[in-house]
Amino acid sequence: MTNSMQGKKETLQKRMKQRSSDYDRYGRYMAQNFTRKNLWMRFIAELGDIAFMLLPVILWLVVFILTSSGFISVSLLNFAAIVTVILIVIFAIGANTYLTIMFKGQSFGKIAMRLKVVNSDGSECSRKKLFVREAFGKTLPMFAFYGLFSLFTNGILGILAFLVLDGLLVFIDGRHRSIIDFILKTKVVCLNDAVRREDIVVEKPAAKETPKAENTIDLHLISTFSHDGEYNVEDLFKQAKKAGVHTLSITDHNSAKANLSALRLAPLYEINYIPGISIDCSYKDMHMRILGYFIDPSDERFVTLEHENLMKEKASSMRRVKLFEEFTGIEIDTEQLLKGNRFQLASPELIARYVLNNVNYKDHQLIAPYLTGNKRNRPIANFVQDFFAPGAVAYCPVAHPKVEDMISLVKATGGVVMLEDPMVYLKDEPEYISELLESGVDGLEVFTPRQSKNDVKYLLKLVKKYNCAVSAGSEYHGEKRKEFILGHTTCPLDAEALVENFVETYASKSK
Repeated sequence: MTNSMQGKKETLQKRMKQRSSDYDRYGRYMAQNFTRKNLWMRFIAELGDIAFMLLPVILWLVVFILTSSGFISVSLLNFAAIVTVILIVIFAIGANTYLTIMFKGQSFGKIAMRLKVVNSDGSECSRKKLFVREAFGKTLPMFAFYGLFSLFTNGILGILAFLVLDGLLVFIDGRHRSIIDFILKTKVVCLNDAVRREDIVVEKPAAKETPKAENTIDLHLISTFSHDGEYNVEDLFKQAKKAGVHTLSITDHNSAKANLSALRLAPLYEINYIPGISIDCSYKDMHMRILGYFIDPSDERFVTLEHENLMKEKASSMRRVKLFEEFTGIEIDTEQLLKGNRFQLASPELIARYVLNNVNYKDHQLIAPYLTGNKRNRPIANFVQDFFAPGAVAYCPVAHPKVEDMISLVKATGGVVMLEDPMVYLKDEPEYISELLESGVDGLEVFTPRQSKNDVKYLLKLVKKYNCAVSAGSEYHGEKRKEFILGHTTCPLDAEALVENFVETYASKSK
């Protein structure tokens, strides 16, 4: 192989690797399943593949025309016929199979129509699976039908019979899969890769430097033990160390598991760590959350809490999807929606990203305002508020435990109870905050990005009245939630003493 050919091969390989990388990062989240309305694309792609397989016939036609016109000798006709038959066999058996493997799921027709063979979960197929799909799902069955029908009638009718039978299954099946797709758990999707990355509502965040923290104490971080957390425990410690945070707490939703790893890592990163948890609960039929600090994360009651909450959330999330589909007429592929979601929870934010990133719905009258209309500045937040907030069409309440029981749980494990974002969850009934402080709550999360300056003033008055503890947290989930930045709790530097006093007071009590 010459250096030039070797260079071209390496260039092609690099391009294919880049295409695969782009598909994994962006394309798979935009790739769409087929509906009856766009099945014509599959039909055109199949015709393109058949035309590609029959390309050698053109050679035969050219030779025949040139022979008939006297440009070449008639003696070449028999030789051309033999070569044509050999090429037809080669093209029929290997051409589209080779292209499909080379282009990671795209044959000649699929390249033209921007279609792609992928696994049922949307991920790229292995080369072995692609080979099996093409060879045993299309080429060999066509030859088998050709041979069978040749015994009784015309072999071409056999090929047509196979294509019709397979096409009928594709048409009838709800996910429009062929016979081999059922066996290999694959499917064909529309890539929609003409969409520019900058048009995507939610992108995978680019790597960037961790910003310097405004505060050195951050008592409200979310890890991957929560369904909406982006970073694992050690990643959070690395970022906190780089940002200059010296005291932190990971407060995952209804889960204490992160604390077990965090307590082991804290000395390595020279960070003062406070075990924490955020618990969903209810007070007088209002949903709220409490923060538990200095808890014993190994207590089995937290495992039970997490399991029971997860079961309730799963049931609610499936109901949420169904209500949204019924109201909007938008079909959601839950398999694709929940791909990579370790908790298998269809949260409002996850549904919002799925729908707003779906190019098939960009012109939908209900979706357009979030992409190009007056709600495009905060598309995810507005979408969640309009469809999934209390009173909205797809709102699905979860039966959370009573706050009294959760206060007792935290305290029974040696913990301290704080109200999380009290002016967010209890804003309609602020008097409930006083009632809860009088009934056993130890303090308030005063400084957070979700509470305004007026909220802080109101809460500080309660702190003075009840002489209760003060907490501050950034509510950092990761780069996708850009409104939350690690170490940015909104706590003024001259007020950090309040938070330090809480940490020091209860740290000494917990020892």
